This record gives sequence, C-alpha cells and structure tokens, in this order.
Amino acid sequence: MSDSPPAKKQKVEGGGAKPSVMSEWNQHGGTVYWKNFGGWKMPEGSSKVKVASFDLDGTLVVTKSGGAFAKDASDWKLLDPKKVKESLQRLHRDGFLLQIVTNQKGVTTGKTSINDVMGRIEGVVKALDVPIQVFAATGDDMYRKPAPGLFNLMKTVNGGAWDLDKQTSFYCGDAAGRPAGGSRKKDHSDSDLKFALNWGVGFKTPEEALLGANKATNVPSTFTFDPRQMGKGNQVQAGKENKQAAEIGPSDKQELILVVGPPGSGKSFFATRTFSSYARVNQDTLKTKEKCLKTAKEALEKGKSVVVDNQNKDKGTRAGYLSLCKEKGVPARALVLEVPKEFCFHTNAYRSFSKSSQESRAHKVPPMVIHSFFKNVERPTKEEGFEDVLQWSLKDISLGPFASAEDETLFKSFLT
Repeated sequence: MSDSPPAKKQKVEGGGAKPSVMSEWNQHGGTVYWKNFGGWKMPEGSSKVKVASFDLDGTLVVTKSGGAFAKDASDWKLLDPKKVKESLQRLHRDGFLLQIVTNQKGVTTGKTSINDVMGRIEGVVKALDVPIQVFAATGDDMYRKPAPGLFNLMKTVNGGAWDLDKQTSFYCGDAAGRPAGGSRKKDHSDSDLKFALNWGVGFKTPEEALLGANKATNVPSTFTFDPRQMGKGNQVQAGKENKQAAEIGPSDKQELILVVGPPGSGKSFFATRTFSSYARVNQDTLKTKEKCLKTAKEALEKGKSVVVDNQNKDKGTRAGYLSLCKEKGVPARALVLEVPKEFCFHTNAYRSFSKSSQESRAHKVPPMVIHSFFKNVERPTKEEGFEDVLQWSLKDISLGPFASAEDETLFKSFLT
C-alpha cells in the first residue's frame, strides 16, 4: 500500500441535503469518497494527533424507517440527538480530529446511489455541527473495513507526516462481534473491532463512546483465525492416521500426492513450492477432470511423480486418481489442508487486494464455493487406497517471501 496519489474531485448533486451544504467531494481509487467538513488544526503545544473516528450506520445514526438500510438520503436520525452531539462536540473541544469512516458497498452493488449516501452524510454532518472528516468506502476492496487500505489515505489527507497518538485515539462502531444478550441481538459483524485492531488504536462501542455506558465486557479478544499471529515459526503436523510422519515433502520414490483443501487453503503453495519437482495437475488450468486424469496418467507413464492441486473434496473425485495409481503401481498420499474457514476467506480477500503478490487474483472466489467445501467434504482415509494420509495445519507456519513489506503487512491484517 503505497502513499496515495492526489485525489480526484467530483461534483455530486445533493440527494436530500440542502444545497448550501453540498460541495465537491474527493475521490480515491475509484471506490473511496472523502471530504473535510470544516477546519481542524493541531492544538498548540501538541505533537501528536488524537483521532476519534466513528462508523456511521448503527453508530452515529439509525434509520427513521426502522429498516436495516436507509431507503434514501433522508432516512436517518441520530442515535441519540442530545448525547451524540454533546459527545462529538466535547471531543472536538478536547483537541481530537473527528472522523466518520463508513462502508457503503451498496453503491457498487446497486442497492443505493452515491447521491443518496452523500446527501445523507451531508445532513448528518450539518446536524453534528463540528469539523469532521468523512471517508466512505463503496467497493469490496482493500479500502473496505476492516482492511487497512484507508490508513495511508488518511495520512495523506492530513499532511502525510502525522504522528498518531495511538494510546488516546480510538475507533467506535457497532460491528464489535458481540454475542446476543438479553433483548439485544448479536452484532452483524466484527469488522469495526478488527478495523481498530488493524489501525492499532483503541476500540469503543457506540454505547460506551456516545451514550455514557461502561466499557463493554462482551467484545471478543480472540478470533478463530488471527492473521497477526501468522508467521511465528514453521511447524508442519502429521495427520491423525499417521502420527509418525514428521514432515511433508517430496519422496525419493515415484508417487502421487493428492491435495485435499478448500479454495484459499494453500493448495497451490504446496504444489508449486513444496512439490516443485512434481508434475502439477490443476483443474483451474486444465479446465476438466478428464484432462486432469489424462495429464496425471501421462506424467506417471514418464516416471514422474504427480501432485494433484484441486479441492478433491469427495471420494468420487479422488477415485479416478486412486484407480490410476493402482493401475500404474504407484503409491498415493493424501495431503489434507486443515485450515479454518476464516483463513480461506482471508486468503481469498488478500489475493484480490494485493496486486504485487504472486497469489494475486482479479476476482474473489464466490463465498458459496468455500462454504460448500466445508459442508460437503469427505475426509480421505487409508481405506480408500491411500498409502498415507497427512494433515497440514496453520500452527506456526512460516510465510513469504512477500513482494514487499507492505504486502506482508496486508496479509497480516484483518481483511474480512
């Protein structure tokens, strides 16, 4: 993530806000719209910037209609008009730089218009009556919370050399990953919490930051998958069916390795790196199962070892390869990639966000494809005909090399 180039300006017509408050917005990266409302200056004697940053929907405002999403530019009201205004005005007096950072993907999916979003924001800002910066991320890209793409843009907007006071600064949002409790439903997401963690600032719920409630005790502190913990060593574990297998790697005998794993689990990593000397069979490249089997057969007949880099999630798919191995008298090992679903979604996002990584992809794998694997996978067994069934886990795996330090930072940030 390099520093942001000069932003484009775009004239936007109001969709509900009064003409007197509408003016030019800045556009960045094709999907981010931002604007400075009013002036903000560093308090005299201060060396660091204190930032109080807020989500919009469900935090500063809720809908008048009672719906989950605003119907138009006028469908909003402050969460608590008196307390919200007083809270932000107090923070302004205390020298905080105020921000609104909001995801508005409905613009790119056609569920709302940029005019309605901007008109709504203009109206909210006028009601708050404080200097504030607004960043609206309308795409499904590295600028969408919780991904860290906005951080460099924020720095550029504020002079490029700001020294952020991370001890005092905070992000406030309703997507905190809280479970249901009493009459309260569980949070729809934990993206606001993860955004704060990526940024390295404190996190507050709307109840705490705006309504005077005590600090929430039900905000999670651990996650099923935490990218910040990746790369702290290198440990490859053997599967339950072969506890003696200490390492996963090429054999000195001809064999077929059949990788079993969901999209984004690291199948290609093993096929191209750990088994780089093997003939690789990949259906994304060859397009059909028939061509995959034909390629595997030709490689085995030439005396080569083969690695099958596909999902291979069920017995029916694997049967053809095992039959081929039996015919050629070549042993087959299964390599099961035991990773949490969250890791797959993370890697899926990383591949589409990073343009410099060798894993870069133009588009994400549809979520339903990942969900389908976890729902329908049949674990391989020796009874199917495998000589060995090995398991690879995420624990302490080494990473890289990355194309750049920025690319590594991106991978080790929360992206979903």
